[in-house]
Amino acid sequence: MGEFRLRHYLVPSLENGSGHVGQFIKKEYRGRGYCTEGLRLLIEEARKIIPENELYLHCNLDNPASLRVMLKNGGVIHHKEESGFYVRIKLR
Repeated sequence: MGEFRLRHYLVPSLENGSGHVGQFIKKEYRGRGYCTEGLRLLIEEARKIIPENELYLHCNLDNPASLRVMLKNGGVIHHKEESGFYVRIKLR
């Protein structure tokens, strides 16, 4: 139905790019809350693994659903660029 990836360590290209999290829900399962719940579970695991005090996330400007999922899980828009929104979620 979908996939979530947690990158344990950030290199500069991830810090200024896609960040700690990759997420994907198959089209036929979207809009049912699976992504919101999946990210919530990932955040729980990230608190045990990630050395930074916050998760770095990114989504494209043309993906408002992904941005809503991040915001529902405590995300805050850090900044916006041509490539999209950069979001942070506090871990500690």
